Amino acid sequence: MLAAGVLAAGCGSPETGERVEPDDKLGVDYRRLGGEGFIDQTITIRSSYSVVVALTLRFEPLDESGEPLPGLRVETAYGSDEGRLLIPPDGSLDILAFRGKGARRVRDVRTTVAQLKSSVGEPPDDPIEAEPLNAAGQEVDYTVPFASVRLLNPNPVPVDVRAVAILYERPPPGAAQQFLSVASLSGLREVPANGEVEVEIPKKELKATRGYAGWGSVKAYLSR
Repeated sequence: MLAAGVLAAGCGSPETGERVEPDDKLGVDYRRLGGEGFIDQTITIRSSYSVVVALTLRFEPLDESGEPLPGLRVETAYGSDEGRLLIPPDGSLDILAFRGKGARRVRDVRTTVAQLKSSVGEPPDDPIEAEPLNAAGQEVDYTVPFASVRLLNPNPVPVDVRAVAILYERPPPGAAQQFLSVASLSGLREVPANGEVEVEIPKKELKATRGYAGWGSVKAYLSR
């Protein structure tokens, strides 16, 4: 559910690109249950702009009657609520988690565009892959300890990305699965066109990659 957007003051600075007014070119859909093999509690951000856009979203959790659930805190895996996530012309997604009493009652989310602006650079057509590597530089499954991450860009244009490791809970039967924590693996990195970058995981984040045991994932996303 997407509410009418309100553009924040000063968001059209020359350093960050031309201001883009929220309109019917942008939509946000919330999906509570992803189904077998898919992530729960995602938002799909649809964009028909011809440029990459940076946005800041605000979320209001709703119950099964469509009424607001006050007192809940909403967290995102990719930072769409902090302006970090970039949206290419074919759209993107983010993952939500709800914290506080009544978090299991969330059935929908009202989304407001707080800030929207165009970004620099050519839009990529294909997603960036993140491969966990062990100390010997060999690709491993994310369910075993890894020491670095390889970022692969199949596009003919360079891209700026961040890589994260997401740890999920074991949800009660019938409940949506929430992420418990998000560990930053790379910070903001430029990956060259049709190229790759290997990033050593910061020591403070290594512990966060140890206990995933099939309940985590490693992802890369377009960012600034």
